[in-house]
Amino acid sequence: MRRVIVVLSAFVIGVLGVAVLSGPANAETGWISPGSTVCTDRTQSSGGVTIYGIGNNQPSLWTVFAASTVNGPETVVFRRSTGSIENYPTVTHPDPGTYFYRFCVQNPRTDGFRQVVKLRMYGNGPIGQAGIGPHNAVLTQNSMFCGEFSRGAARFVARSNVPVRFWLQGFDSDYSSRHIVFDVTGTAVDQVVALPAELHSMEACVSTPASATATATVSFDLVGA
Repeated sequence: MRRVIVVLSAFVIGVLGVAVLSGPANAETGWISPGSTVCTDRTQSSGGVTIYGIGNNQPSLWTVFAASTVNGPETVVFRRSTGSIENYPTVTHPDPGTYFYRFCVQNPRTDGFRQVVKLRMYGNGPIGQAGIGPHNAVLTQNSMFCGEFSRGAARFVARSNVPVRFWLQGFDSDYSSRHIVFDVTGTAVDQVVALPAELHSMEACVSTPASATATATVSFDLVGA
């Protein structure tokens, strides 16, 4: 959970073609087996959200949910079955106001192929806050999902209904090398983890083994320490 408000540069705004004022939920990446769904954390916005998604082994099922409160009842405001969403559509709730948005993708295939997916979501409008709450996922066997970056020490909080692997991978300044900073298998994590001095940032991940017989319902978050 990174409670920040970020004003993007004019260059980024020009590329997106929208007046984006609140920062993005960091890029989430998944390698997900059929039946798996992965979701970003929440972005609060008074002007809707701009989304971007890439997937292979199409189609993927992309959905944006909106709620008037952080954990309130959600409404589906966007749903599309396609390989990728690369034209940066803006998604808004039909009623004016400030909402908490969440972007999810599901692998609906039944033939056993894993999908590689990447999600981005940007809040629009004068009121906006990114990185609210945990990431959530439903993972079938042999699936992985990463998100939640930190550039300093962070409290890693994670939960699952069945044992899964939770870990933090660290990156150097040019993201060319990965290092495992923290690694545990279980159903719960609540651990403050320091970022090694030689690394630039770290990212939280969760995965299920190929031998898994139960579906994992997981959440994970990095909170500033």
